Amino acid sequence: MKAKAPAKKATGRAMKKSVKMSAKKTAAPKKKAKPKKPASKKAMTKKSTAGKVSNRRKFRRYPASNLWVTELSGDYQFTANASDISEGGIFLKSRLKTTSAASQLTLHLGSQGSLEVMAKPVHDRIASGTYGAGYEFMSMSATQMKTLRGFLRNLD
Repeated sequence: MKAKAPAKKATGRAMKKSVKMSAKKTAAPKKKAKPKKPASKKAMTKKSTAGKVSNRRKFRRYPASNLWVTELSGDYQFTANASDISEGGIFLKSRLKTTSAASQLTLHLGSQGSLEVMAKPVHDRIASGTYGAGYEFMSMSATQMKTLRGFLRNLD
């Protein structure tokens, strides 16, 4: 019986080739780059083809410098001047920060009388000398909405 010859060890070129092949097989797949999130709300606004920033609001805002509003919040009653108004809400100029979850607002509409609506505060602004609060109107009836739309038409 003949003894088997010992197996040859890979040397030189053969060794380099086998190392390269094994390195290719075990390499981890590249991860896909995640899209970057915008840094601020300003970065999230869409730009139109003309390069202007588009407004993402649901409703058009109307300036309302002569509109006075009485706010009934718990045991307190405040009167404030409106800065602007829309079908969805109103911004009231004031020096106080809102603390209630909802308030009853009475909008004094001049010749159209007054309109009572429930509203919730959604934004407080206390910066650079401009104080106020933005309110979102809640559950307006069809009659209330009709009155508000008529008032807004007169502001246009």
